[in-house]
Amino acid sequence: MSIGQRPPHISEFKSQGHPVINATTNLRKRAPWYDARRGAAIVEMAIAAPVLILILLGLIQFGYVFMVQHLLQNAAREGCRNAILPASTNSSVTSGVAAMLQSQRINGATTTLMVNGGAGSISKANSGDNIVVQITLPVANVSIVPNTYLKGTLTASCVRRLE
Repeated sequence: MSIGQRPPHISEFKSQGHPVINATTNLRKRAPWYDARRGAAIVEMAIAAPVLILILLGLIQFGYVFMVQHLLQNAAREGCRNAILPASTNSSVTSGVAAMLQSQRINGATTTLMVNGGAGSISKANSGDNIVVQITLPVANVSIVPNTYLKGTLTASCVRRLE
């Protein structure tokens, strides 16, 4: 075909013996085993999908628990920083820790303040005393999905010396 000529019509190809494939021609013939295994992929997926989804949810759950543990540790550190300030009291430190945790949507945590390893008032602590801020949270309060497989508590603590 030269420039300016029209392309040949399909009937010319047929007359020359070329095979003509149109849109309705089946380009791929089925393998003989295809009909016997036709529904196997669906059954395999129905068995494997729930297991894979449970593994994925478990990974998300444990990742969330580790994130909450990190947030508890950060709140304990900030509470301890506030506890060694000159005008701090037990209630100001406890409310500061609770506000920090609630801003992160963590509820149900218990904050314990100790002076030299025992219960005491931060405002009456002397220079050189160790101030401990300990936060505990039941793991059941951390769960994204309803669970019965996570037990125990998450604990974070921080110790600073009163200057």
